[in-house]
Amino acid sequence: MENASALVMEDYPMYYSIAAVNLTSQSYGKLLYEFSLIPKNGAPSSLNRTAWVDAVTGDLYTPAQENAGITIDEAKTRARSAFPPGSVDRVQMKYNDGIRYDRSWEFRLYAGDTELVHGALSPDDGVLDWYALNGPTRFGRPAEPVVSMNAAETTARAEVQNRTGNSRLGLVQSRYDDLGMPDSGVAGQYVFLYSNDRAGKPACENDGFTVVVDSVSGNVQEYRRTWTKPPANPC
Repeated sequence: MENASALVMEDYPMYYSIAAVNLTSQSYGKLLYEFSLIPKNGAPSSLNRTAWVDAVTGDLYTPAQENAGITIDEAKTRARSAFPPGSVDRVQMKYNDGIRYDRSWEFRLYAGDTELVHGALSPDDGVLDWYALNGPTRFGRPAEPVVSMNAAETTARAEVQNRTGNSRLGLVQSRYDDLGMPDSGVAGQYVFLYSNDRAGKPACENDGFTVVVDSVSGNVQEYRRTWTKPPANPC
């Protein structure tokens, strides 16, 4: 129960506290820890929540996760293999059923107690939908970029191509975003938007990729299979 409680509080790190815990096998045909969560003072929502942890496997459990196309173990394997080996020693996986968020296997990768990556896989085929690395700290960061926009765009394009195998990408937009408030005195990040051009299929505005590259390290910080621009020509 101690480990299960820690896992739930890792998933609900702010605004909630545990009001009660029950060990039950009545609801979903599994032996589950059922947590009743109540919002703390100042929480943005006044709604109570319920969370479950599989008492056999120690994983977070969501009702209807059996409807996903891949199992939680397959999702864990795919999430771990999507990043360099050796850097991850723990995978937290949770199924989103589409009620509050898009359907997905949402994952967090850890080294010890440090979260390295937060992302999501398609629940049906395990394709990587998005990820965001633990962001750069502003302390000790130079005021100006170290990496040029052209070099960053090469990195961003290679990331999409490596993830998808598609070499036909149209650069829709490139920009430089401040890190934090404008005029914060620290180097920011480059953002690149690509259309997912494919032979024999016209490009449409919400079928593409957004990639964020750090202007100091030159590394990809975020990757998303779509972008948020309102589509004029939806897919």
